[in-house]
Amino acid sequence: PKWLSPFPAALSVREAMAVGATVVMFVAWFCYWRWGYGRFQALDAAHDCWTSDAREVSDKIGQEGEPGVAVTFTGSQLNCQHIAGSVSTGLGELHILCRVSGHMASLAFALTVIPVSKNSVLLRTLGLSYERVLHWHRGLGTLSYFAVTLHMLLWWLKWILDGTFVRNLLAIDTQRWLWITPSWNHYENFSVLMVQIAWIFFTASMIIAWTCRRRLYRLFYVSHQFAILFVFFGILHAWSFWYFVMPGLALWWCDRLCRLVAASHATTIMACTAVPGTDVTHVELRAPEVASKFTAGQFAILNCPRSAETRGTRSR
Repeated sequence: PKWLSPFPAALSVREAMAVGATVVMFVAWFCYWRWGYGRFQALDAAHDCWTSDAREVSDKIGQEGEPGVAVTFTGSQLNCQHIAGSVSTGLGELHILCRVSGHMASLAFALTVIPVSKNSVLLRTLGLSYERVLHWHRGLGTLSYFAVTLHMLLWWLKWILDGTFVRNLLAIDTQRWLWITPSWNHYENFSVLMVQIAWIFFTASMIIAWTCRRRLYRLFYVSHQFAILFVFFGILHAWSFWYFVMPGLALWWCDRLCRLVAASHATTIMACTAVPGTDVTHVELRAPEVASKFTAGQFAILNCPRSAETRGTRSR
């Protein structure tokens, strides 16, 4: 649908090349985590089993070599090769895909944050304004949402097949926060539940952005802040996420600081009159700091305290 397309007015040649480069990046990213990284096959999928033919969820403590023992007295969690009588779940490939999808979501989210800065050093270096790349933020944001949702649903599918879904989401034992497999528990990993609750707010934010951004901009703006919180929850949840999202966050944070300084410049209202027959208000300002940097074609955001309670005032 047109409202979901990041390129409603079609693609330029340069944008088509950029889209192609982005697709290649995602394909290479997927291939690395799926086949090049190796840790998921060697460590994570190696724990994908039940501890016995009973196929029950268990982290039985005992001495290595005893039937059904998944955790030694020293606290070491055994993989399937060292659990006597273990039975494979047959879900090793799904387990790997669950983890790979998480890294795909990390890349999408990291790219989403880059175009949001209005005074980005990166964009100035490339000779682009933020208006020229804002549709990339919308498109990548949509991709991020679906990537995060797919990542979550893949884990849900795995937990249902493992028999751990209820334990992980509905009947949580705070001494056993997260069953990654039926024999492998992340005892202190509460971040998974945290980000799944945050996903509800993320979903609400995206629905508002897709449906009523222009009609109810203030609602869109306030709800969009939940997406910022989701980034920080993601950093708590994913051990490598901060590597990729920090450049975009740094650009955004520097932009916010610059805008805060710019907003503190002294400005005097010289005249404020209504234009007869319209809903337009003509405002004349004395703003030396703005005027010294202003060039034709730019616009400034004005904050009028009395009207700002219900809407923003924009002057072009």
